Amino acid sequence: MVRYRIDVGRDHGVQVKDIVGAIANEAGIESRFIGRIGLYDESSTVELPAGMPREAENALKRVRVRGVPINLRPDEGNPRFDGERSFKKRKSGGG
Repeated sequence: MVRYRIDVGRDHGVQVKDIVGAIANEAGIESRFIGRIGLYDESSTVELPAGMPREAENALKRVRVRGVPINLRPDEGNPRFDGERSFKKRKSGGG
């Protein structure tokens, strides 16, 4: 699987099912071949099969989700968007 970044996220009202539906319908990739999807505020990540046919990749470059072009591109692995969110426990200030 290869992880890609797309330019739609929670701020656009996108849900995982919207991304899966768009990829499955436009690129002809069955949902069972779509890997993990990470939703973030302004973007998302999606894992797609390595060696995807060029026709499928070209079709995905034209896809829109909720009216927003997804701008599919390989994920650069920005550690801020590693698919997991970390939360720090706040110390209670005794005062």
